[in-house]
Amino acid sequence: PAVLTQLAARMRELRLSETLGAAAAIEVGATLPSPLSDFYANEANALKYVRADGHYLGGHVDDRQLSGDAIVNLSLAGEAVMHYVNDKERGRAAVRVRLPRRSLQIQTANARYNWRHGITNADLPELRVSITFRRAQEPQ
Repeated sequence: PAVLTQLAARMRELRLSETLGAAAAIEVGATLPSPLSDFYANEANALKYVRADGHYLGGHVDDRQLSGDAIVNLSLAGEAVMHYVNDKERGRAAVRVRLPRRSLQIQTANARYNWRHGITNADLPELRVSITFRRAQEPQ
C-alpha cells in the first residue's frame, strides 16, 4: 500500500541523530547518514498484541535465509519492553529495551544475528500495534 511505501521512504531519510536522539548527536558531533539509506523492504507485517488476550512475542532470532540483514520495527500504539538475550555469549546479562510509541527499532549486525528478542505478556501495554519491515530473500 502507498502508506507503507511512504513510511519506508521516510525511514531511509532518517539521520543518525534522529535515530539515536539528541545526546548521541552531540556525542558524535555530526549528523550521520541513515543506517537504512540502502534498505528497501519488500515485506511489511502489521502486528496487533492485546495483553488481556494473553498475547506475547516469543523470544527468537528472525530467520537468516528469509529476512535479510536488517529488521526494522515501527511501534505505532502502546509502549512495550523488548528483552534481548545473547545466544553466542551465554553468560551475558539479558538486556531490556523500552520501545516507546512511535519509535523505530533497527536490528542489524550483532543485534540482528546473535541476540534473541521477544516481549513477555507482562511487558506489553493493553494494546500494542507495530509494523515490521524486512527485505525478504527471493526464493532460489
